[in-house]
Amino acid sequence: MTVTEYFTRLQGKRVLVLGLGVSNRPLVRLLLRFGIDVTGCDRTPREKLDPEVLELERLGRRLYLGHNLRSGEVGHTTLVPGGRPCYCGKSGCVDAYCRAGLLHGHTGGSLKDFFLRLHTGDAALRSVWDAYLDNVAVVVNNLRMMLDCDVILGGYVGRYMDAELAGLRRRAAFRNTFEPDAGYLKACAYKKEAAALGSAIPWIEEYLQTL
Repeated sequence: MTVTEYFTRLQGKRVLVLGLGVSNRPLVRLLLRFGIDVTGCDRTPREKLDPEVLELERLGRRLYLGHNLRSGEVGHTTLVPGGRPCYCGKSGCVDAYCRAGLLHGHTGGSLKDFFLRLHTGDAALRSVWDAYLDNVAVVVNNLRMMLDCDVILGGYVGRYMDAELAGLRRRAAFRNTFEPDAGYLKACAYKKEAAALGSAIPWIEEYLQTL
């Protein structure tokens, strides 16, 4: 399936974008271009939002900042009550169980080395990875139940998920009350420096319009 075909399939559907930083704004513009109903969540106060974000609102995107400017803060929902301490001062948060450091901490700070060793049969790292996927699957399923939308895995770990996506989908499908599979779960398309690419897109588009 091409990117165009994928976005065409989303026409008439509602899409929620968590976070309105420089890498997500071009995505919102693209979604709007395809006639997709977009709601953006961000924890930044309205008076401090970048003018570009407010411009996107004028183009037809709804902003949901939350009552206390914490909209979309999934990382600090509770995954394990009374669990591991989180940097926020609480315990059991999603971030304490799903951050990239839990993986690359076993390979001297290198995620690349973690996955290289994982895919060459390192049993100890496979055990670490399986536990990590179990926790991510709970979060993914919770998002699916709350929002009923596709879930795209990005970030530092998301770039390595293609080879492991089937295992995560099985775990997420097992927890799903309504669906037999987790085809809604996808790995990110841009694997490296996605924020830099996203922030460059408006200037690329501006240049292309001059050709």
